[in-house]
Amino acid sequence: MNQDWAESKISELLSEALFSRDGFRFSIGISALRPEEFFANHGNDEILRQRQRLLQGRSADYMQALKPTHWQALVLLVQQWEPAAANDDIKSLGCSWEPDFVVLDRNEPNQVLGGCVCFPSGWSLPDKVGKSLFTTHTPVPGMNQVLAPKISQFVSRLDSKRCFQRTNWGLTGSQALDQHPHRRIPAIGVATDSAKVDLRIEWQALIGLPPDLILFGIRVFHVPLWRVRANARLGGLLAENLASMPGPVAEYKRLAECRAHLIDYLRS
Repeated sequence: MNQDWAESKISELLSEALFSRDGFRFSIGISALRPEEFFANHGNDEILRQRQRLLQGRSADYMQALKPTHWQALVLLVQQWEPAAANDDIKSLGCSWEPDFVVLDRNEPNQVLGGCVCFPSGWSLPDKVGKSLFTTHTPVPGMNQVLAPKISQFVSRLDSKRCFQRTNWGLTGSQALDQHPHRRIPAIGVATDSAKVDLRIEWQALIGLPPDLILFGIRVFHVPLWRVRANARLGGLLAENLASMPGPVAEYKRLAECRAHLIDYLRS
């Protein structure tokens, strides 16, 4: 991204709203968004270079083609926001459009149909294709029990006239945006220098694709943990979320072994 735009967006996302109040909990946290703010390119040549390198090298790990009718529906919307993006096929679009994108069926069970995700947080898009939205969230302990009914109800009502956003966060010891499972990025170790850990923020957007599809977009930002710690309120909220995170969730997020020393670092 244009560095000014990226820094402005990070400053906006790095707020108290990113973390749960009164301890960790799963939350949809939806708010309205102008779609062009998310889906238009913002001049990040480095992001596009990384996408092109990944898709030229191992495209099967990052993308899944769509049926012709689904592809045309996607292209029509993309042309509204980023007319310069190539649309010969899904690979050319993935190489020329900054956000990661997934197309879902709007009707239950909201099946994953295809898309292009170059910067996943420990998951693989091709592994999710053909599965329901409910099934894709099954590995996250407790998430479906809390959010599945709300998510299903929300996505079934999406249309192309309104766009919504939400955020998700994690912690990583790697600065790589691409955290596909095949890279086997190690978990944060108990001896890892906390100042070298990053807060990984996923900014997500959802909008309807006529007639019965959903477009799910993802942009990823890394923020050094020392920057979070420098803001006492934010550091305290993250520490509280880590301390109150249920054990199975901490295991899933690969934080069980390191969270005690990260909490100490944030609170020191």
